[in-house]
This record gives sequence, C-alpha cells and structure tokens, in this order.
Amino acid sequence: MTPIDIHWILLALVLSAVFAWVAYLLRFLNASGSVAAAVLGTVILGTQGWTWVLPLLAFFVSSSLLSKLRAMVRGEFEEARGASRDAVQVLANGSAAGIMALADAVLGVNLYPGYLGALAAAAGDTWSTEIGLIWGRRPRRITNFEPVPAGTSGGITLPGLLGALLGAFLIAMTGFFAAVETVASSIIILITAAGFSGSVVDSLLGATVQGRLRCQVCGRLTERKTHCAAATRSVGGCKWLNNDGVNAAATTFGALLSLALIYG
Repeated sequence: MTPIDIHWILLALVLSAVFAWVAYLLRFLNASGSVAAAVLGTVILGTQGWTWVLPLLAFFVSSSLLSKLRAMVRGEFEEARGASRDAVQVLANGSAAGIMALADAVLGVNLYPGYLGALAAAAGDTWSTEIGLIWGRRPRRITNFEPVPAGTSGGITLPGLLGALLGAFLIAMTGFFAAVETVASSIIILITAAGFSGSVVDSLLGATVQGRLRCQVCGRLTERKTHCAAATRSVGGCKWLNNDGVNAAATTFGALLSLALIYG
C-alpha cells in the first residue's frame, strides 16, 4: 500500500477544485459535475500524481472542446441534459478510471493499463458521438445497419468510428509519453484497441439493452423522461439502464480488456 502524504492530498484537492471551477466557468461542467470532477481529480492526483492526471486531462479537454464544437455546428441538437456535464455523467465516464487509480495505490498492483483503457473507452465513445454528429451522414444501427436518426443510441457512422479510434489513440499516446520510462511502446496499440472496443461495446449496448423512450408529442426517440413538455413512453430495452449506465459498463470493459491484453 502506498503511504498517504496528507500534504500532497490537500494540494491535489486545491488544484482539482480550481480546475473544476474553471471548467464550470467555461460551462464544460455544471455545479454537480464540477464537484464530481474535483473529487475524481483529487483521488487520481492525490494517489498517483501527474503521470496519471495527464491522460485524464487529455480526455476531458478534448471531449469538452468537441462537444462545444458540435453544439456550434449543430445548434438544433440538444443533449439530454444540455452541453454542460453533470455529476452522473462525470462519474459514468470516470468512475472506472478512478477505481483503477485507487486500487493501484491501495493494492500496490500496476493497474495503469486498466486506467488508460477506461479513459480510452470514454474518449472513444465521446469522440465517436461528437464527430459522428458533426460530419456523419445517415447513421445506422450497429446491430442491423438500418438507418436511424442522428443522436440515436447504438447508431454509428464511418466518421464516428474513425473518431472513436482517434480518441482512444489520443489517450494511449498521452499515457505512453506521460510514463515513457516505465511502459513499453506496445501499450499504444493495445490501449487504442481496448478503447476502441469499449466504444463499440457502448454502441452495442445502446442498440440492444439500453432503455429507449419516445416522445408522445413529436414521436422522437430520446433519453429524457420528458420531451415537448410531456412524459415520454418506454418503447424497448431495460427501463433502468440509461446512457450513463451504458457508459459506465463500456469504460469498465475497456479497463478489463486492456489489462487482459497486456497481462494475459
């Protein structure tokens, strides 16, 4: 078990809180999302240091900028809870990485590849969604390739798949250069593969078991419980499994697959 340096933990808390506050001012996060990000940042920075934080920053900054770009290009499309991420979204994308960091520190086992795999899956999914919405045409459901409306869970496009690959690659490259003295260059390929696979699993779960809701006013499929000022109706999938649950499952898959690829 790694000894706890209370002074470093306090410094990590201050730095994470400042970063979360800036993210709130930039509207990357809402109030609850800022609190969750500060907690997650404190855990990772406080237990592992900058080597582990840099990939997290690469994911958060790149994904937030892509989200803002998508909002500018496609102003008519609104995310289920707006452009600013809330606490549930932050934890859905970052909890697997946080667990890997904490377990590494407590157990003394090298879980850095699992940490990178979780972030690579989160980045791959976010990049796929945002790039697919900006440049993708005629998204198709991943299970049967039937056309679906833009933004539908489980829908894929060629630009979106390329975005997933690039997002995962960004995390792999950042993770490698942050710890270049302790990891082999092969980690880049393996983490990219794990992250891309995690984003594909996200799409598969979104197309099959994720709960699907339909607006009873406009008929649009949505992830919101209310749409057009009216309650939406369940039309398939598991009612209890929403997009946040799917994201958590996909990032966990990315973490476990990366560990299997590197240590298996």
